[in-house]
Amino acid sequence: MTLPLSSTLTHGDAYRYVAAWAAFDHDSLAHISDNGKEFFGTMGGIDFQYAESDHILHVWGLIMPGAAPFLTTKAEIKQQIDQTAHDHPEETAGAVFDIRTLPWNKQSIAKLEPRLYLRLDLADTSIPTDQAMKRFKNLRDAAYVWHRQKMLEILNDWWAKHPEAAKKYSSAN
Repeated sequence: MTLPLSSTLTHGDAYRYVAAWAAFDHDSLAHISDNGKEFFGTMGGIDFQYAESDHILHVWGLIMPGAAPFLTTKAEIKQQIDQTAHDHPEETAGAVFDIRTLPWNKQSIAKLEPRLYLRLDLADTSIPTDQAMKRFKNLRDAAYVWHRQKMLEILNDWWAKHPEAAKKYSSAN
C-alpha cells in the first residue's frame, strides 16, 4: 500500500504552522482571529489567512502599501514583476505578486488602497514545520528586499523610460 505524499491542509495543520511561526518569531497568537474554521491576522511581519472552504494557508509579505493603484494602471510593470517571479522564483521566495486589501487591515477611519504583496500558498501537510518556518522567513525577507530595493529599481527604470509620465506624475503630486 502506497501512502500519499501529502494530505489536505486542515485548520489544525494550518494553525500548527502559524503557532510555530509565533514561537519562531517570539510573537503572540493573540494577533490571530480564529473561529475554529478559519483564521486570519498579522504576526511576525507577515499576514496569514486560512479558510476551511479552500484548505489553503495564504501567507503574505507586504512590499508596497501605496504602489497598487500605480501598478494597476501600468500593466507592463506588473507583467515585469510577475515574469520575475516566474523566471526567478528564488528572488520571490517561490511566492507570487498579489495586489489586494486584506480585510483585517482595513481601517474604519481611512480606506486603505490595495497593497502589493508577495503571496505564498500552502495546501498540504507534507511540509515539515521547520521547512514551513524557513519558507515564511524567506517570504518575509524577500518582501523586505522588494520593498527596499527591487521595486524601486523597477519603478526608477520605468520612470526613466517614460519621462513624460514622470513629469505628469510629479506635477500632480
